[in-house]
Parts: sequence; structure tokens; C-alpha cells
Amino acid sequence: MTHPELTVTSSEFAEYVKLDHRISRILQLTDEKIQSDDWSSANALLQEGLGMLEYKYSYSSFENCAAGYGVFVIDDTGEGIALADIEEDNGNLKSAVELRRSTLNERHDMLKAKINLMKVSQ
Repeated sequence: MTHPELTVTSSEFAEYVKLDHRISRILQLTDEKIQSDDWSSANALLQEGLGMLEYKYSYSSFENCAAGYGVFVIDDTGEGIALADIEEDNGNLKSAVELRRSTLNERHDMLKAKINLMKVSQ
């Protein structure tokens, strides 16, 4: 049984794939900025990526798992965002970037898993 939220139209599927590619590119550009010690630009890219992704990577809840859909993902990435905000507020931009980079990467992995589970409606 396919989770109803994972049944999408072909255009919705294309949008998710496009988002996946955009996030991959942001992560790549971020790594380039980190290599050149441009922490401010890296931070801006990561904030853009996290904003773009929003909660589109999320695809399940305990209730849906209990209902027999068999898909359950625990998203504990919010803590990384909160810690990054604290680090940035305390003037530690490098640490904030590392936390945001890790969080965006985890959420991107969840997005890719969601895409792999999607079923395109006919």
C-alpha cells in the first residue's frame, strides 16, 4: 500500500526532482565557499537551501505508520537549526555553517528517500 502523500502527479514528481537537483547544487556551492573560507556566503547559501526545502523532505507520521503505510521517518534535524542559530548569535559563524550544512545534508537525504518512494499517478 502506497502512502497517499507519496502518490503524486508527474508534474509534482518533476518538481521534487528539480528541488533535489537545486539542493545538490547548493551543497556543492557551499562546499566551494567553505574551501575558500567564505563562511558568510556559505551561510547564506545554506539558509537559502533550508528555506527552499522547508518541510518538503518530510513524508510520514506515526499515525500513518500505524495505519499500515509502513513508512516512518523520525526527523530530529530541528535541533541542528536551533544550535546553528545560537552559534551564529554568539558570533561563531564557522560552527553555525557546519551545523546548517549537516542539517541540510540530512534533510536532503530524506528528500531523496521520499522521491524514491513516490508513485506517479496515472
